[in-house]
Amino acid sequence: MEYSRAGVARKGLVGLMEILIGLLALGYLALPVIALIVALSGRSDRQMLRARTGQLAQEIGNLRDEISRLRARVAGAHPAEPAGETPSNEAPSTEAPVPDSSKAEPPQPETPQPETPRPETPRPEPVAMGASQEPAAMPAEAVAPRRRSSADLERAIGARWSVVVGGIAVALGAVFLVRYTIEAGLLGPQARIALGALFSAFLFGAGEWLRRRDKAFSIAAVPNADIPGILTGAGSVGAFATVYAAYSIYGFIGPGPAFVALTLVGLASLALSAVHGPKLAALGVVGAYATPLLVSSEAPNPLALAIHVLVVTGAVIGVARLRGWLWLALCGVAGGAGWTLMETAIDNALTGMAGLLLVAGLAVIYVAGFAWRQADMPQPPQDRPVDRPAMIALGALAMVFFVQAGINAQLPLLPAGLATGLVVLAGAGLWPALAPASLAAALIVLSAVAATDLQDLIRPGLTTLDQIRAGLVPPDIVSFLRDTLVVAVPASVGAVWAAWRYGVGAKKAAGWLASAAGIIAFLTLVIDYLRIAPFETRPVFGAAGLALAFAFAALAEGFIRLDVEDNKAPAPAAFAV
Repeated sequence: MEYSRAGVARKGLVGLMEILIGLLALGYLALPVIALIVALSGRSDRQMLRARTGQLAQEIGNLRDEISRLRARVAGAHPAEPAGETPSNEAPSTEAPVPDSSKAEPPQPETPQPETPRPETPRPEPVAMGASQEPAAMPAEAVAPRRRSSADLERAIGARWSVVVGGIAVALGAVFLVRYTIEAGLLGPQARIALGALFSAFLFGAGEWLRRRDKAFSIAAVPNADIPGILTGAGSVGAFATVYAAYSIYGFIGPGPAFVALTLVGLASLALSAVHGPKLAALGVVGAYATPLLVSSEAPNPLALAIHVLVVTGAVIGVARLRGWLWLALCGVAGGAGWTLMETAIDNALTGMAGLLLVAGLAVIYVAGFAWRQADMPQPPQDRPVDRPAMIALGALAMVFFVQAGINAQLPLLPAGLATGLVVLAGAGLWPALAPASLAAALIVLSAVAATDLQDLIRPGLTTLDQIRAGLVPPDIVSFLRDTLVVAVPASVGAVWAAWRYGVGAKKAAGWLASAAGIIAFLTLVIDYLRIAPFETRPVFGAAGLALAFAFAALAEGFIRLDVEDNKAPAPAAFAV
């Protein structure tokens, strides 16, 4: 029964993809008709623009005539002003104002005349200027659009309803036509794939061409229609469908070329979304991250998956930073972290190297992507507001590394923990806004320390406490101590150095890094004790604890001397605790 259901679902998917490919092929065959319609619509638009331009030119001429008449009236209303100025220069100042006032009295009744005709002709058209110059006219002008908006709303609803119904009818007609062509054998598989690819390329090119021309489309039913973005999105969907149909339905290409082609289509959609808008970006993200799910292989390659995830995540974070789309950056974080977790399910000898590449590469991408905005890096260092999206990204990375360290038995813990932890600590030490991420680095380092030589604990059959305790003890204690110290010591020293760098100007950031350094050093000692001699008395670990306490006391004293007057600095408190 399950196989029959799977077969039915498979047949339904194949039929749907065949219809979609047929639609693309049919669209390519309809390109001449579309070009003719666009040309005719462009011609009608030009004619409308010419008519409108003629009307505007006539109105401008009328306004100029009215302005010239008003100027003539104003000049006729003050004919005595030049005559009054000449005697004022020649005669004494006492005689000048007398004839000027007597001559200026008769024209005074005419002064309101130029003001009365002004609202008659020029004021009705420039609504904004009228609203700014005459506040009393604003209510009348504000009421008029409301009265018109009800009628416009009715027209818009009717027009859009008719457009929606017409679009559905056309779509159903196209689907039935494509179905008929498939059943009648009018278009073979090769023709469908070729025409679908050509039509997708045409849609990509048409969208970019229209965007570069910056042509405005006036559609009454759909105002402000983003025709270039719609065409580019349709081209992206068509390209995804064409490649997937060529691989899955018809078998024209293998898994490798299909994987690369689908990745390139997703990256192209992401790149074009930088100029076409967020809708295309969402389409590109879904298509790019879904590519490994669409392509199946009998021998999956985890390294190819890791490279694909890193390239896509880097492109997503780059576009998000370029356009300032936080939602897209969070999609990149979720996609990268999700695929890093799913990579552990691949049973392959390269799963460990793929995990190392993923966690270290994502650390570089997240730090570089989210710290790009924090490029000010004041000198001397100063505290900055916490970059919360970066904390989400690096916190997710730390949790993913924790899971990888516990599940992926082939993960090289020493290089993975050291590289990933140091990259995150470098970001926290260079950009004060990323300083809290040092705690994520501490979780990464401690996960690597705790999981070192712990594979025997996962095997079945461990039921009693003594068996679990015996499984905690590493087979080679000396190599275990060496490996844990190689991971923990550089991270602790780097955190202390970064905290010292922030010690005076960026005290909050110094407190975060000092806390991370103390946590790494102290918990590494605790983990080593529990792994080697759990709940036993060992003088070696007692001496190591005393040495660590003296080191913390010395560091607290050193940070206090950086600013003796500040009794609330968090860094000395972190080491004192």
